[in-house]
Amino acid sequence: AMEEGIAAFLKFIDDAGDATASFADWRGVSFTADDADRARDTGSVSVSIEGKIDETFSAALTAGGVFGGGVTGGWGAAHLLWKF
Repeated sequence: AMEEGIAAFLKFIDDAGDATASFADWRGVSFTADDADRARDTGSVSVSIEGKIDETFSAALTAGGVFGGGVTGGWGAAHLLWKF
């Protein structure tokens, strides 16, 4: 028997991921950090196909991608299940 599926995940964070930190001067040294550039909207999509060969063996293949905010990537996986 074959089964297939498609999944999607979207994350819209806009400026919710902004962070700013600073410390007052101490012995002439200060620290400031602004993490605003890391916040971005992202999404991912994956496709999976699973087949049951017989009562003891099944296999699945999954592939997907990530996109948004200047980031792109892909991934894949194979899953083999043998019951004995």
